[in-house]
Amino acid sequence: MDASQVRAIVGKYAPALMEKLGIPHWSIVFYYDLREQKGSFAKRGECIRQVRYDKAAISFDPEEFGTEDEVLKNLRHELIHVVLAPFDLFWHAAEAHWTDDPVRTEIMNTVWDHAVEQAVINIERVCEGHGPTELIAAVPGPKPKGKGR
Repeated sequence: MDASQVRAIVGKYAPALMEKLGIPHWSIVFYYDLREQKGSFAKRGECIRQVRYDKAAISFDPEEFGTEDEVLKNLRHELIHVVLAPFDLFWHAAEAHWTDDPVRTEIMNTVWDHAVEQAVINIERVCEGHGPTELIAAVPGPKPKGKGR
């Protein structure tokens, strides 16, 4: 796919997915140049969060997608990272206790990255079995009231 196709899909579905995931109050900027940012390393998407400000940047590599369903699943995946962003506060506080030890830092970074990805995957499993347009309705629970917390 090209950037305009991915941008159209994200623009169509992101607001409803954000609402369903309980993060409509977040300000999220979407980029469609991940390959340019990261070089040839193949990665579908990336989410960078500023939890203290309810802001995030999600980048996609359009060349990695072949279907709308693939874009939607990756959009959902990256948005779930935003849902888990409050845990970043813990991580940044705890990280200060081992940054002087490169071995410990590498071990803790690996454990943290794995734990976060597994949490995202487990939440994705709640949504499995739904087609592309049904992803919006896939997250159970009442619709949040208002845009605040």
